[in-house]
Amino acid sequence: MHPINLQQKFNLFSDHWNPRIVGELNGQHVKLVKFAGPFVWHKHDAEDELFLVVQGSFNMEFRDKTITLNVGEFLIVPKGVEHRPVAEHEVRVLLFEPANTLNTGDTRNDFTKDTLENIISQTTLEKKKVTASKRARLKKTKIHFNWIINFCFIHFRDHLFRVSNCCFRFAHFHNTYFCHRGRISS
Repeated sequence: MHPINLQQKFNLFSDHWNPRIVGELNGQHVKLVKFAGPFVWHKHDAEDELFLVVQGSFNMEFRDKTITLNVGEFLIVPKGVEHRPVAEHEVRVLLFEPANTLNTGDTRNDFTKDTLENIISQTTLEKKKVTASKRARLKKTKIHFNWIINFCFIHFRDHLFRVSNCCFRFAHFHNTYFCHRGRISS
């Protein structure tokens, strides 16, 4: 049990009139679909359909009238009623209908989808891929960072050795010079 982010799910596909399953309950499917242009006239003899507009707007045409649906509005089309969704621009819609509902109802054509893609857990898989990819990048970064630290340490150590060696020579010269000088003058 986990929340479903509709925008993330919509971003997983770009084609029109091809519903994706994002939830299942009590023999019902929650589906997401993108509309653009006109669909086919059809009816569902045994199923009611719910259309909820998530983004955009579209017209639901009936033989005797047209109903415009905007963001946040839904419409239940009763079984047996002939209808046709038409979207002037791309619209994102959530459908709620029985699992056995064919998207074109009593009509079969190029729009008919006998099998629908289930994308319920696809985001979770994407997150796992991203996490694995992120882990790989972090590992490379860690290796790179360790290399930089080692490189700096070696150069700093060598530099420190050179500096300390120089200081030792200077101190040795300084002590020798002043000690000899001190002995000579005393």
